[in-house]
Amino acid sequence: MKKTVIVLSVFGLIMSLCGFGFAAEQATTKTTTTAMSDAVRSQLVEKAKQTLSSQEWTIYMPITVGKKTISETDVFTFANGKISSKNLTAQGYKESNVNIGVQDDGTAVWETMQVDANNNLAFIRGELSGTSMKGVISKQPVKGNKATYKFSTSAS
Repeated sequence: MKKTVIVLSVFGLIMSLCGFGFAAEQATTKTTTTAMSDAVRSQLVEKAKQTLSSQEWTIYMPITVGKKTISETDVFTFANGKISSKNLTAQGYKESNVNIGVQDDGTAVWETMQVDANNNLAFIRGELSGTSMKGVISKQPVKGNKATYKFSTSAS
């Protein structure tokens, strides 16, 4: 009986210390995520919107076909809070609204979902840092295999 009480006491002590560590980690995370003021974040979002809409963005996607890797290109256009992709438009996908946010390091992140007439989906997520962009296109057809493509504004 005495051993059981000691074991339970030690177990309780360990659990309370783990809980304290978890709470401290959450407090630290909360402090870091609120490090940027809302005003600064809003300014950075506006700057990202201006940068995105300032040009057509040629992006490069390395695609493996058999044993070869080729680089397919596409062009993204951002205008009036929407994005279009030349390749996806040619495949029947409609332009869509784009959601833009800013990470604590100042990187602008944008996301959208495009749909075609058959309800096939294309999710696109990009990160804009300065004048370069990278991201992922995830095509999720109603029938068939899903496909994910990485892209960047650099041809390498």
